[in-house]
Amino acid sequence: MLWQVDKANNRVKQLKRQLEESEEELSRMNASKRKLQRDLEEQTEAFETAQRDAEQLRGKLRSAGVAGSSRYPIVFHSL
Repeated sequence: MLWQVDKANNRVKQLKRQLEESEEELSRMNASKRKLQRDLEEQTEAFETAQRDAEQLRGKLRSAGVAGSSRYPIVFHSL
């Protein structure tokens, strides 16, 4: 009977360790997710800023009467 109690206690200890490891891994994954979200937001902001700058430059070129030639076309791609 005593060996069954010891076996059960050892199993409980093992499960507690596994739970702690899983919680630590979850914490690391959540931190990584938050970092990726911040990076994505920064890249999105940088892209939007570049897009606005490009639009302003196109407007200036249009108002100055400069258009893209066939040799150097002005091509902008949006995502």
